[in-house]
Parts: sequence; structure tokens; C-alpha cells
Amino acid sequence: MSFLPEQSITSLFRKLNSSSIQYILMRNISDELPSKLIPGKDIDILAHYNDRSDLISFFKENGFKHVRHPNFAETFLYGVNYFDFFSHPDGYFIDIQYQIVCRSLNQGEWIPLDKKIQTAGWNFRIFDKQGSVPAYRLSPEIEYISLMTRCVFDKQFFPSDYQVRLDSLLPHINLNYIREHLVLIFFKFTGRLLDMAQKREYSNIFQEYLMFNKY
Repeated sequence: MSFLPEQSITSLFRKLNSSSIQYILMRNISDELPSKLIPGKDIDILAHYNDRSDLISFFKENGFKHVRHPNFAETFLYGVNYFDFFSHPDGYFIDIQYQIVCRSLNQGEWIPLDKKIQTAGWNFRIFDKQGSVPAYRLSPEIEYISLMTRCVFDKQFFPSDYQVRLDSLLPHINLNYIREHLVLIFFKFTGRLLDMAQKREYSNIFQEYLMFNKY
């Protein structure tokens, strides 16, 4: 399997880190960055919508082309800003979102997570200089919430690499903090959700969530 040039990825984040742009690398599942990203994959970044013009200029100045987002025709609700998409000649993409979002289980519309989670995402972002690529990341708690939500609402199952990442985050998170934020998304299912996750019953979570009726 061929991978994209590591130098291209590290150079991008070095320039981002030196810029005035505030950003968060949303995911690095299986430590794909910087040396194991396959051609055609995208890098998911969270940014402030107020910085959009600066972001577009930054990526264009660094060899990216601003292209139509694959989800451009989909429905965005409750103030979710449309995503931006940038293509690099080396064969990868940058996917910019301006809120922490998930899909509705209704018609797949994009909706924002609770404002409390949005605020915490930015207030407690961390600079991970020890990671495989130095970058601003979500705190362990908000990353856990983001991944859990993504698996249930976007993917509707828990891929094995997501399970590994969720398991690795568990020893580093405050469960009471997680619970009080997850309840804003999963309501009375939250306790059962965390119990199943801790028992690694990932394969049953989505179906049990759909069947849950004790609201």
C-alpha cells in the first residue's frame, strides 16, 4: 500500500501552527498522520467561521485548490455553516467544518452538537506536541464525545479503529464530565451508552439506541 508524502503533511501543520489561524485537528484515527495517509483521504479540521477568508487564503497560498465539497447538496440545519474542501496536488484533501456536527437519524441532515460542547471544544483544546504530528487537538473528553457521536449518528456502527481509539481515551477522561455532556445528546440513554462502551459492547450500541424508549 502506498502512502502520501510525510513531508507534505508535516509541512502543512508546521505552517498552520505558525499562523494566526485557530484550528483543531478533529481526528487522527490509527495515527494515519503524517506517514500513513493513503491517497484520496481527507484531513478533518475544525475552525472558526469568522476566519474563513483567512483559511481560504492560507490554503491557496500553500498549494491547495478550493473545490466543491462532496456534501454540498446536503441539508445543514440549526446554524451549521457549509463545509469547505481543499485539494492538494499530492493527493489528499482538507475538510473544514465550523462546528462540531453530526448527522440526524431523520434524513441525514447535518446538525450541531450542543453549544456547551462547542464551547468546551475550543476552551479546552490542547497542543499535542508529543503526537505523531504536532497539532492542536480536542481534549480527551471532547474527542471521546465527538467519536461516540460520530459512530452512532454518522456511521451507525463502531469501526474497529474507532473502538481502539475510544478504549485508549477511557483512562484519561473524567466520566462524570463525559456523562454531563453526553446527556445533552443521548438524554436518558447516556448511562446505558457508557456502560456498554466500558464493557466494549460496541456492536450492540446502535441497535439498542434505536430501540430505547425510556424517555
